[in-house]
Amino acid sequence: MLPHRFKTMGLKIDGKFVHATNGGLQPQRGQEVIILIHGAGMNRTVWQLQTRNLSHRGFNTYALDLPGHGKSDGPGIKTIEETANWINKVLETMKINKATIIGHSMGALVALDFGSRFERITKSLILIGVADSMPVHEDLLAAAKDKTNVASSMITLWGIGEKAHKGGHLQPGYWLAGANHRLLQLSAPNTLFTDLSACNNYKGGIEAAKNIKCPVKLILGDKDRMTPKKRGLALAKYLKNVSIDIIPDCGHMIMVEQPEAVFQSLQKFILFEGYK
Repeated sequence: MLPHRFKTMGLKIDGKFVHATNGGLQPQRGQEVIILIHGAGMNRTVWQLQTRNLSHRGFNTYALDLPGHGKSDGPGIKTIEETANWINKVLETMKINKATIIGHSMGALVALDFGSRFERITKSLILIGVADSMPVHEDLLAAAKDKTNVASSMITLWGIGEKAHKGGHLQPGYWLAGANHRLLQLSAPNTLFTDLSACNNYKGGIEAAKNIKCPVKLILGDKDRMTPKKRGLALAKYLKNVSIDIIPDCGHMIMVEQPEAVFQSLQKFILFEGYK
Protein backbone atom coordinates (compact mmCIF):
# COMPACT_ATOMS: atom_id res chain seq x y z
CA MET A 1 0.00 0.00 0.00
CA LEU A 2 1.10 3.62 -0.38
CA PRO A 3 2.93 5.32 2.51
CA HIS A 4 0.55 7.36 4.61
CA ARG A 5 0.46 9.86 7.44
CA PHE A 6 -2.31 8.13 9.33
CA LYS A 7 -2.28 8.63 13.05
CA THR A 8 -1.89 5.36 14.91
CA MET A 9 -3.08 4.31 18.31
CA GLY A 10 -2.58 1.40 20.63
CA LEU A 11 -4.32 -0.15 23.59
CA LYS A 12 -4.06 -3.28 25.68
CA ILE A 13 -6.64 -6.09 25.61
CA ASP A 14 -6.01 -8.99 28.00
CA GLY A 15 -2.43 -7.78 28.35
CA LYS A 16 -1.83 -7.84 24.58
CA PHE A 17 -1.03 -4.80 22.43
CA VAL A 18 -3.67 -3.84 19.86
CA HIS A 19 -2.83 -1.52 16.99
CA ALA A 20 -5.19 0.64 14.93
CA THR A 21 -5.20 3.64 12.62
CA ASN A 22 -7.74 6.41 12.52
CA GLY A 23 -7.46 7.98 9.09
CA GLY A 24 -5.28 10.93 10.01
CA LEU A 25 -7.56 12.83 12.39
CA GLN A 26 -7.83 12.59 16.14
CA PRO A 27 -11.24 11.42 17.41
CA GLN A 28 -13.62 14.15 18.45
CA ARG A 29 -16.16 13.99 21.24
CA GLY A 30 -19.72 13.53 20.00
CA GLN A 31 -18.86 12.14 16.57
CA GLU A 32 -20.26 8.82 15.36
CA VAL A 33 -17.85 5.87 15.54
CA ILE A 34 -16.96 3.49 12.72
CA ILE A 35 -14.94 0.29 13.27
CA LEU A 36 -13.35 -1.51 10.30
CA ILE A 37 -12.42 -5.21 10.42
CA HIS A 38 -10.12 -6.71 7.78
CA GLY A 39 -10.24 -10.15 6.19
CA ALA A 40 -8.14 -13.31 6.44
CA GLY A 41 -4.38 -12.78 6.43
CA MET A 42 -4.81 -9.04 5.96
CA ASN A 43 -4.37 -6.04 8.25
CA ARG A 44 -5.60 -2.48 8.74
CA THR A 45 -3.86 -1.19 5.59
CA VAL A 46 -6.56 -2.57 3.27
CA TRP A 47 -8.82 0.20 4.62
CA GLN A 48 -6.49 3.15 3.88
CA LEU A 49 -8.75 4.94 1.44
CA GLN A 50 -11.92 4.32 3.44
CA THR A 51 -10.49 5.46 6.79
CA ARG A 52 -9.17 8.66 5.28
CA ASN A 53 -12.44 9.47 3.55
CA LEU A 54 -14.63 8.71 6.55
CA SER A 55 -12.46 10.45 9.14
CA HIS A 56 -12.43 13.64 7.08
CA ARG A 57 -16.20 13.58 6.89
CA GLY A 58 -16.82 13.77 10.60
CA PHE A 59 -16.55 10.19 11.86
CA ASN A 60 -14.26 8.74 14.50
CA THR A 61 -12.86 5.93 12.38
CA TYR A 62 -10.73 3.02 13.60
CA ALA A 63 -9.22 0.33 11.35
CA LEU A 64 -8.04 -2.46 13.65
CA ASP A 65 -5.24 -4.97 13.34
CA LEU A 66 -6.80 -8.18 14.64
CA PRO A 67 -4.63 -10.23 17.04
CA GLY A 68 -1.64 -11.71 15.23
CA HIS A 69 -2.08 -9.31 12.27
CA GLY A 70 -0.17 -6.18 11.36
CA LYS A 71 1.30 -4.64 14.51
CA SER A 72 -1.08 -6.27 17.01
CA ASP A 73 0.27 -8.94 19.33
CA GLY A 74 -0.59 -12.57 18.64
CA PRO A 75 -1.63 -15.23 18.61
CA GLY A 76 -4.50 -15.07 16.15
CA ILE A 77 -8.01 -15.94 17.29
CA LYS A 78 -9.29 -19.32 16.14
CA THR A 79 -13.03 -18.71 15.69
CA ILE A 80 -15.35 -16.06 14.32
CA GLU A 81 -17.33 -15.99 17.56
CA GLU A 82 -14.23 -15.41 19.69
CA THR A 83 -13.12 -12.63 17.37
CA ALA A 84 -16.51 -10.94 17.77
CA ASN A 85 -16.08 -11.20 21.54
CA TRP A 86 -12.66 -9.59 21.18
CA ILE A 87 -14.17 -6.70 19.19
CA ASN A 88 -16.57 -6.15 22.06
CA LYS A 89 -13.63 -5.97 24.49
CA VAL A 90 -11.97 -3.38 22.26
CA LEU A 91 -15.08 -1.19 22.27
CA GLU A 92 -15.49 -1.56 26.02
CA THR A 93 -11.85 -0.60 26.58
CA MET A 94 -12.24 2.43 24.30
CA LYS A 95 -15.49 3.33 26.10
CA ILE A 96 -17.45 3.27 22.83
CA ASN A 97 -21.17 2.82 23.43
CA LYS A 98 -22.38 2.77 19.82
CA ALA A 99 -20.65 2.07 16.53
CA THR A 100 -21.16 1.14 12.93
CA ILE A 101 -19.16 -2.02 12.19
CA ILE A 102 -17.68 -2.52 8.72
CA GLY A 103 -16.17 -5.88 7.83
CA HIS A 104 -14.70 -7.48 4.73
CA SER A 105 -14.75 -11.24 4.06
CA MET A 106 -13.72 -12.89 7.35
CA GLY A 107 -14.21 -9.48 8.94
CA ALA A 108 -17.75 -9.41 7.56
CA LEU A 109 -18.51 -12.71 9.32
CA VAL A 110 -17.10 -11.22 12.52
CA ALA A 111 -19.27 -8.12 12.08
CA LEU A 112 -22.32 -10.28 11.36
CA ASP A 113 -21.78 -12.37 14.49
CA PHE A 114 -21.04 -9.26 16.55
CA GLY A 115 -24.21 -7.51 15.41
CA SER A 116 -26.33 -10.52 16.31
CA ARG A 117 -25.04 -10.73 19.89
CA PHE A 118 -24.10 -7.16 20.82
CA GLU A 119 -27.22 -5.35 19.70
CA ARG A 120 -26.88 -2.52 22.21
CA ILE A 121 -23.55 -1.39 20.76
CA THR A 122 -24.28 -1.97 17.07
CA LYS A 123 -25.74 1.05 15.29
CA SER A 124 -25.51 -0.49 11.84
CA LEU A 125 -23.51 -3.04 9.86
CA ILE A 126 -21.75 -2.84 6.51
CA LEU A 127 -20.75 -6.27 5.21
CA ILE A 128 -18.39 -6.32 2.21
CA GLY A 129 -17.72 -9.53 0.29
CA VAL A 130 -19.94 -11.50 2.64
CA ALA A 131 -21.80 -14.80 2.28
CA ASP A 132 -24.13 -16.98 4.32
CA SER A 133 -21.15 -19.31 4.81
CA MET A 134 -17.51 -19.30 3.69
CA PRO A 135 -16.28 -22.86 3.05
CA VAL A 136 -12.60 -22.97 2.13
CA HIS A 137 -11.26 -25.54 -0.35
CA GLU A 138 -9.06 -28.18 1.27
CA ASP A 139 -6.21 -27.40 -1.13
CA LEU A 140 -6.15 -23.77 -0.02
CA LEU A 141 -6.27 -24.78 3.64
CA ALA A 142 -3.37 -27.17 3.11
CA ALA A 143 -1.35 -24.52 1.31
CA ALA A 144 -2.07 -21.96 4.04
CA LYS A 145 -0.81 -24.40 6.66
CA ASP A 146 2.41 -25.44 4.95
CA LYS A 147 3.15 -23.08 2.06
CA THR A 148 2.01 -19.52 2.72
CA ASN A 149 3.57 -18.31 -0.53
CA VAL A 150 1.45 -20.76 -2.54
CA ALA A 151 -1.68 -19.86 -0.58
CA SER A 152 -1.13 -16.15 -1.12
CA SER A 153 -0.78 -16.76 -4.86
CA MET A 154 -4.01 -18.77 -4.91
CA ILE A 155 -5.93 -16.09 -3.02
CA THR A 156 -4.55 -13.32 -5.21
CA LEU A 157 -5.46 -15.21 -8.39
CA TRP A 158 -9.00 -15.98 -7.27
CA GLY A 159 -9.65 -13.02 -5.02
CA ILE A 160 -8.97 -10.18 -7.42
CA GLY A 161 -11.30 -9.56 -10.32
CA GLU A 162 -10.15 -9.86 -13.92
CA LYS A 163 -10.33 -6.12 -14.51
CA ALA A 164 -8.14 -5.36 -11.49
CA HIS A 165 -5.56 -7.94 -12.60
CA LYS A 166 -5.03 -5.86 -15.74
CA GLY A 167 -4.14 -2.69 -13.83
CA GLY A 168 -5.60 0.80 -14.09
CA HIS A 169 -6.08 1.31 -10.36
CA LEU A 170 -7.32 4.64 -8.95
CA GLN A 171 -3.92 5.12 -7.28
CA PRO A 172 -1.39 5.80 -10.06
CA GLY A 173 1.30 3.13 -10.24
CA TYR A 174 -0.42 0.86 -7.74
CA TRP A 175 -0.17 -2.85 -8.62
CA LEU A 176 -3.05 -4.44 -6.77
CA ALA A 177 -2.14 -8.08 -7.45
CA GLY A 178 1.44 -7.61 -6.28
CA ALA A 179 0.42 -5.65 -3.19
CA ASN A 180 -2.20 -8.22 -2.21
CA HIS A 181 0.23 -11.11 -2.69
CA ARG A 182 2.92 -9.39 -0.63
CA LEU A 183 0.53 -8.46 2.18
CA LEU A 184 -0.50 -12.11 2.56
CA GLN A 185 3.13 -13.24 2.41
CA LEU A 186 4.00 -10.93 5.29
CA SER A 187 1.35 -12.36 7.61
CA ALA A 188 2.71 -14.06 10.73
CA PRO A 189 3.23 -17.86 10.65
CA ASN A 190 -0.05 -19.83 10.82
CA THR A 191 -2.12 -16.64 10.74
CA LEU A 192 -3.62 -17.24 7.31
CA PHE A 193 -4.38 -20.87 8.14
CA THR A 194 -6.02 -19.87 11.44
CA ASP A 195 -8.15 -17.26 9.67
CA LEU A 196 -9.25 -19.51 6.83
CA SER A 197 -10.06 -22.29 9.28
CA ALA A 198 -12.23 -19.87 11.26
CA CYS A 199 -14.15 -19.00 8.09
CA ASN A 200 -14.48 -22.64 7.08
CA ASN A 201 -15.76 -23.69 10.50
CA TYR A 202 -18.28 -20.88 11.03
CA LYS A 203 -21.81 -22.20 10.58
CA GLY A 204 -23.79 -19.49 12.34
CA GLY A 205 -24.26 -16.97 9.56
CA ILE A 206 -27.95 -17.52 8.87
CA GLU A 207 -28.94 -17.66 12.54
CA ALA A 208 -26.92 -14.53 13.20
CA ALA A 209 -28.66 -12.74 10.33
CA LYS A 210 -32.07 -13.67 11.72
CA ASN A 211 -31.20 -12.02 15.04
CA ILE A 212 -29.98 -8.70 13.65
CA LYS A 213 -32.34 -5.75 13.99
CA CYS A 214 -30.15 -2.81 12.98
CA PRO A 215 -29.81 -1.50 9.39
CA VAL A 216 -27.43 -3.58 7.26
CA LYS A 217 -25.71 -2.75 3.99
CA LEU A 218 -24.28 -5.52 1.80
CA ILE A 219 -21.61 -4.55 -0.74
CA LEU A 220 -20.96 -7.41 -3.15
CA GLY A 221 -18.60 -7.83 -6.10
CA ASP A 222 -20.30 -8.82 -9.33
CA LYS A 223 -17.34 -11.04 -10.29
CA ASP A 224 -16.42 -12.28 -6.80
CA ARG A 225 -15.25 -15.90 -7.00
CA MET A 226 -14.43 -16.35 -3.31
CA THR A 227 -17.75 -15.21 -1.88
CA PRO A 228 -20.02 -15.22 -4.96
CA LYS A 229 -22.74 -12.59 -4.95
CA LYS A 230 -25.42 -15.30 -4.97
CA ARG A 231 -24.23 -16.34 -1.49
CA GLY A 232 -24.45 -12.76 -0.28
CA LEU A 233 -27.94 -12.48 -1.72
CA ALA A 234 -28.84 -15.73 0.06
CA LEU A 235 -27.77 -14.15 3.35
CA ALA A 236 -29.80 -11.02 2.61
CA LYS A 237 -33.03 -13.04 2.70
CA TYR A 238 -32.62 -13.46 6.46
CA LEU A 239 -31.85 -9.81 7.27
CA LYS A 240 -34.80 -7.69 8.36
CA ASN A 241 -33.49 -4.25 7.34
CA VAL A 242 -31.06 -4.65 4.46
CA SER A 243 -29.97 -2.75 1.37
CA ILE A 244 -27.62 -4.15 -1.25
CA ASP A 245 -25.11 -2.62 -3.65
CA ILE A 246 -23.46 -4.82 -6.28
CA ILE A 247 -20.23 -3.39 -7.68
CA PRO A 248 -19.80 -4.27 -11.39
CA ASP A 249 -16.61 -5.84 -12.77
CA CYS A 250 -15.30 -6.38 -9.25
CA GLY A 251 -13.82 -9.41 -7.50
CA HIS A 252 -13.48 -10.18 -3.79
CA MET A 253 -11.11 -7.36 -2.77
CA ILE A 254 -13.92 -4.92 -3.31
CA MET A 255 -12.84 -1.89 -1.27
CA VAL A 256 -9.35 -2.01 -2.83
CA GLU A 257 -10.41 -2.82 -6.40
CA GLN A 258 -13.18 -0.22 -6.57
CA PRO A 259 -12.57 2.27 -3.72
CA GLU A 260 -14.61 5.09 -5.23
CA ALA A 261 -17.70 2.93 -5.82
CA VAL A 262 -17.38 1.50 -2.32
CA PHE A 263 -17.06 4.93 -0.77
CA GLN A 264 -20.19 6.14 -2.58
CA SER A 265 -22.03 3.12 -1.18
CA LEU A 266 -20.69 3.73 2.33
CA GLN A 267 -21.54 7.41 2.23
CA LYS A 268 -25.08 6.81 0.98
CA PHE A 269 -25.76 4.25 3.67
CA ILE A 270 -24.12 6.00 6.61
CA LEU A 271 -25.53 9.44 5.86
CA PHE A 272 -28.97 8.55 4.55
CA GLU A 273 -29.88 4.94 5.39
CA GLY A 274 -28.01 3.56 8.38
CA TYR A 275 -28.35 6.59 10.64
CA LYS A 276 -32.05 7.33 10.38
